[in-house]
Amino acid sequence: MAKAKVIKIPARKSAKEEDYAKQPVELNADYYEKLVRDNPLNQKAYNRLMIIYRKEKNHKKELQVINKAIREFEKFNKSIIKKKSKKITSLSKGLNKQMGLVGPQGKPVYDPEPLSTWKKRREVVLRKLGKHEV
Repeated sequence: MAKAKVIKIPARKSAKEEDYAKQPVELNADYYEKLVRDNPLNQKAYNRLMIIYRKEKNHKKELQVINKAIREFEKFNKSIIKKKSKKITSLSKGLNKQMGLVGPQGKPVYDPEPLSTWKKRREVVLRKLGKHEV
């Protein structure tokens, strides 16, 4: 039997995204800043803003975006933890200790995905700012 061919259809951007892709970088930054203001948990908007400022070599603004993104996502993660019931929380803590996902004080050893990436990027930006300011 012959194998069926798999045809990949490229993901299509919306008309709005295509329009913004054609505009200057400054206008793109305004668009993504508006998205972040409307929805402070929009991970894609934060990532795009970081990339735009990185390409412009505007490290101070990139650092501001990174710090804001980390602050918003940490606040969101803390609010999720507080909403759980006591029984679920105690079971989760016990399981996390057994699996080695929390340290001796009960703090998580690993950060959730976007936070770990953004914290690494923040270290890189801080190093670059330190070199430029000297």
